[in-house]
Amino acid sequence: MGIAFIESPQKALLALGFLVVIHKLEYFLNGTIIGGRIRNPLWLTLLGLVIGERLMGVPGMILAPVVLNYARMEASKIQ
Repeated sequence: MGIAFIESPQKALLALGFLVVIHKLEYFLNGTIIGGRIRNPLWLTLLGLVIGERLMGVPGMILAPVVLNYARMEASKIQ
């Protein structure tokens, strides 16, 4: 992005926008892959990832699918 700023501020903004979009698409990719492995819907996995990131940052994102799957398994035993 620094090199793009040397060229022009418009290119720097375009590079920043590209990085932000790629980062947010990563959430959907992670939600699809992890949700498929633990058999949770995409929306539930995404919600867990976002809440985990807001509460604890990167460790929260790593821990969120595990906690989500544990809560789902324990809730299924109650019924």
